[in-house]
Amino acid sequence: MATAITINNIVTKEDMLELDTKTLSNNIHDHEQIVDEIFADSSLMKAFNNVEIYSSQVLDITKKIAAKNRIFFFIYKNHQPIFWSTNLFVPLTDEGYQSDVNYIKEDNRHLIVKKKQLNDDTSILVIIPVKADFPYTNQYLENIFSTTLMKSQNLAIANYTDTENIKNIYSQNGTYLFSVKLSEGKHDNIFINIQFICWIFASFFFLLFVHNICFMMAKSGKPWLSIAFFAFILILTRYVDLQTNWLANQSSLGLFNPKYYAFSPILPNLWAFMMTTFFVIWLVFYIRSVLSYLHIPAAFKKPKVAGMLSLLAILSIYFISNLLFYHLSTLITNSSEVSLDFTQLLSFDTYSWIDTLIFCVNMVVLLYFIDTIVGFLKSLLPNTTSFLNLQLIALVSAIILNALLIGENTFFNIFLAGVIMLRAYSNMRLSLNLPTFILTLVFLAFMATSVYMRSIHDKEEREMKITLNQLEAEDDLNALALFVDIEDKIAKDQQLKQLFAISLPKTQTSIINQYLKTNYFSGYLSKFEFSGYYYYNDLPLDNYPTDKIEEYREKVISKSTKVPQTQNFYRVRSDLGTHEYFLQFEIPIGGAEDNLVQVFLNFKNKAFGTSLHYPVILADSKSEFINKQKRKESTFALYRDGYLVTQNGAFTYPNRDDSFAGEIGEYISIDNLNGYFHMLYRPDSHTSLIVSSPQLNIWQSIAIFSFLFLSLYIFMMFFNVIRYFINTVTRRSFNFTGIKYHFKLLVNRIQYSTRIQTMIIGVVIFAIIISGLITFVSISYQLEKTSIEQRQAYILDVVNKIESLMQEAPDLNETKIAEIVQKLSETSVTDFNLYNKNGKLVYTSQPRIYDMGLVSTFINPFAFNNLNILKKTDIFLKEKLVKFEYNSSFAAIRNNDYNTLLFLNIPYFTSQEEENASQNLLLNTLLNIYTIIILAFGFFTVLVANSITKPLNLIGRKLSETIFSNKPNEPLYWERDDEIGALIKEYNYMIVKLEENAKQLMNAEREYAWREMAKQIAHEIKNPLTPMKLGIQQLSRSYRENDPRFEERFFKFSNSFIEQINSLSKIATEFSNFAKLPDTNLAKINIIEKINKSANVYHNTHNTYIKVINNTDQEKIYVLGDKDQLLRTFNNLIKNSIEASIGRKKHLISILVDYADDSHVRILLKDNGMGIPANVLPKIFQPNFTTKSSGTGLGLAFVKKTVESLKGTISFTTFEGIGTTFTIILPLYNEEQIQEEML
Repeated sequence: MATAITINNIVTKEDMLELDTKTLSNNIHDHEQIVDEIFADSSLMKAFNNVEIYSSQVLDITKKIAAKNRIFFFIYKNHQPIFWSTNLFVPLTDEGYQSDVNYIKEDNRHLIVKKKQLNDDTSILVIIPVKADFPYTNQYLENIFSTTLMKSQNLAIANYTDTENIKNIYSQNGTYLFSVKLSEGKHDNIFINIQFICWIFASFFFLLFVHNICFMMAKSGKPWLSIAFFAFILILTRYVDLQTNWLANQSSLGLFNPKYYAFSPILPNLWAFMMTTFFVIWLVFYIRSVLSYLHIPAAFKKPKVAGMLSLLAILSIYFISNLLFYHLSTLITNSSEVSLDFTQLLSFDTYSWIDTLIFCVNMVVLLYFIDTIVGFLKSLLPNTTSFLNLQLIALVSAIILNALLIGENTFFNIFLAGVIMLRAYSNMRLSLNLPTFILTLVFLAFMATSVYMRSIHDKEEREMKITLNQLEAEDDLNALALFVDIEDKIAKDQQLKQLFAISLPKTQTSIINQYLKTNYFSGYLSKFEFSGYYYYNDLPLDNYPTDKIEEYREKVISKSTKVPQTQNFYRVRSDLGTHEYFLQFEIPIGGAEDNLVQVFLNFKNKAFGTSLHYPVILADSKSEFINKQKRKESTFALYRDGYLVTQNGAFTYPNRDDSFAGEIGEYISIDNLNGYFHMLYRPDSHTSLIVSSPQLNIWQSIAIFSFLFLSLYIFMMFFNVIRYFINTVTRRSFNFTGIKYHFKLLVNRIQYSTRIQTMIIGVVIFAIIISGLITFVSISYQLEKTSIEQRQAYILDVVNKIESLMQEAPDLNETKIAEIVQKLSETSVTDFNLYNKNGKLVYTSQPRIYDMGLVSTFINPFAFNNLNILKKTDIFLKEKLVKFEYNSSFAAIRNNDYNTLLFLNIPYFTSQEEENASQNLLLNTLLNIYTIIILAFGFFTVLVANSITKPLNLIGRKLSETIFSNKPNEPLYWERDDEIGALIKEYNYMIVKLEENAKQLMNAEREYAWREMAKQIAHEIKNPLTPMKLGIQQLSRSYRENDPRFEERFFKFSNSFIEQINSLSKIATEFSNFAKLPDTNLAKINIIEKINKSANVYHNTHNTYIKVINNTDQEKIYVLGDKDQLLRTFNNLIKNSIEASIGRKKHLISILVDYADDSHVRILLKDNGMGIPANVLPKIFQPNFTTKSSGTGLGLAFVKKTVESLKGTISFTTFEGIGTTFTIILPLYNEEQIQEEML
């Protein structure tokens, strides 16, 4: 955090400008060096000089250079272009360029130009693009620096009026090129990135620190307080982030851009959604980590209270789930830029996949939340019947509340109930098997599909209302917004004034029109039919059919109204569905008030009607309110007085609107009428407007479900792998050298049936992926190939018709052919470009693209080379207009002598959309088929695995019931003579032999046990007898020799003899107690009292600290047992812990008491001793086994027998050098059960 603050305070804008300017200058110099090296290559210069001969070779060379460095080459002969390596921008002449280096702004681009004279009439221009400068921007047109010069977009080219904070850019030889400044808004550089990363890490480690503090608080007996405190810190962190908004203000990441997502002040962008999700999942995981410390007060376990709490807990699942899915649905409804159409996966961008990831993460949060609630209910409810009854009540309540508050949502809640039941079932089994896992994902996918379809419907309905408003409105709101900005700029345009001043009175109005179109009326306004009329002192500058001054004066007076917030824009009153505007203003010439140019600009557009496709590259990002329905295959209809006036789109409307009933001024929704969703609006009693959109069909719905299911399945697989990896690595016993061991241990823990299921599903999924990829690629290739063949056949057919007309009419020239192509374009609704034999544009159906300088008027160089030089008949190319990709067909038009006259081009601006549509349809079909196969095989593998493992389970169960005694074991029967039959035969033979050997083995074991016992008793008795014998012999000798120290020695040896006799008595008592162990006096015992009594005995032991923690919230916990045996049990365990801690500065022993479940108490005794060596682990409960130099080895054997006699269990975990934990689980005292057993 300190680093981030320091960088923010120290690094200035001047530093950022200096850093980026240096990067830009160095890259320009590198590009200049490349050009100089090319100029110095004599072989290349020779090829360039003879480009008419080596055109193909030169084109290949320049293509490679352009692909790597974005350097383009243009060759001129007699100042006319004869070769160009790109047609995006082509200088019309090489005149005016210096031979060294030039900086120019031409055709919406900033360029660096280097010129070399090859000979007297031939020269070469090399252009290095610097920055785009389009009059408008969209997803395909961006005013950015060339990516080979600048990766970031922090700089802007400075104007002559900029004087502060600018840097000059010079060429390699010191020639001034241009100046730069920092661009407005956010910047992206290493300083900003370091700050961003530092803030993220600082926040993460702060929360991690708080997490550890809260966890320690939970361990100390305050779990509820720790959860509340951690939740408060998380909420406070989000609040500070939202209030300061520092990250959003500093970072240029799209995650902070509201256009990708914006819903509320709490969720203003995708970053906020991601962080909220991250904090929620952290809180849920924290709650699960402290579950063992959470204890429900006894008052809450009363039947009525427990029932109410359980019902509220289940209802909370429904509430949280509905709330969660509602906010997830806003990712669809509240994003204007992100495509989240699951039936159009190929149109997904980065943010679409981020939204999908957010959905998957939230599903994990939901499942863990449900598991937590189910675990809570398990400790509250006495049986499964109560849970089912409460679940039914909660489901009915949720359905009723949803119907009242948000409308139909029944299927969602039914599937949610299914998820709850599955998680409850898994919680009872303590494991999640494959069928339950798949069913859970299926139910979640169904829930998500229902919410997704409802969200799409709501978004569609909202957009249709906007479309109806736009169609019904007298004004084009997009145009009005642009008019306000244009009016002020056009009146102050000095360049426009200069164009008139230098050309009057013989002004070429076409040049003026071209200038205005390019600079003001491109983008969204280019869809209007534009007409310009110009007068100089009331005299027309062109031949106009009528007096436009009088005509527009009449319009101002009686036929139009002024556009709001403008002075000179007017809207002409016209029919519904037609928008017509005009602008009138005057330009003074030469400073004289009586020398005026009167300008009248007219704009007309029809909202209804068919026309050529409006290329999306012409869309203006300034106009966010664009009619999206046209881009989504929606249809429109206009009725007047009940009769159809016009319609547009795929849906066929009836001639009368009798089937569309509605009140005036109201929006009427009509669902599923002939597969379409309709929205009706009546602005008045005579007019009806209808917008229709195709509804999702059954296959599309299945495709949505398939994608959601597969996304969840894949994400859950990765999530479980990551979770296992983290759990394994964070264990104290883990070391990276034993990764292979841990992996083998994981595999060995997997059940045989699960291995079969996993193997079959894995093979099926692998086969599906391979076959799906092959199918998708091959069919896509065939579709593309067929499409290319059809398009080439079409252009050749058009060319053949034109050539036939040329044979019939030899006088058919360029102009007439262009007229023929224009008529053909209008009748076939197809775009055409026509180029002359020199590659110059003659006619185009989309003049806006060329008027705005998006591309030059020269033909594609590769098409020109193939058709003109290689003499091919036709060629198909994939063209790229800035970032807009489309397919294009070219063909040569030749005369009877096979001389090329013209080149015909059909640009398919919608080709990418069409290809994506066909590929999406194919992908959806494959997803549907393969998802059904995966689900079917998932359940099929369960049946197969169960059928395979059923006899194995039977044998396993019988083996577990096999007893080693005189009682006979029941044999198995298998009717088939297969591998299982052979195994069962061996089992039956084994139990026969087992019965025969049982008696012999039991006798042998009995003899061996008594022999070992006798040896142990003899050894233990012999140990004290030896010193006693030596002492008596020494006393006898002293007595005979009248030793003066006899009395002293007598007293000393007598005390020693007493100690040895006490030792013998202790040994006798130990063996006596062990022998009498089954004889117990059972009574109702307070286990807490016995533990405290035993702890008090050893509490004063040197350097020993014993802590008893009661997490049951009850002072007395009763079990049925023998008070003396229980006391000796805890004495033995505590004594062993103290002896195992020798070598520690302080002995720490913790005794934790809690409930294992509703009918058992759990006691954990943990020490910080040296642990138990691995080689003695199997023997520690064996009688007579001890690792101490003295002792009977009966302590732990006594503890085990005592616990088992009380129907309890004892286990332990140990880590060498860390300590050991013994876990005892005993049944709670149940008087009713005891009475039933007595009866």
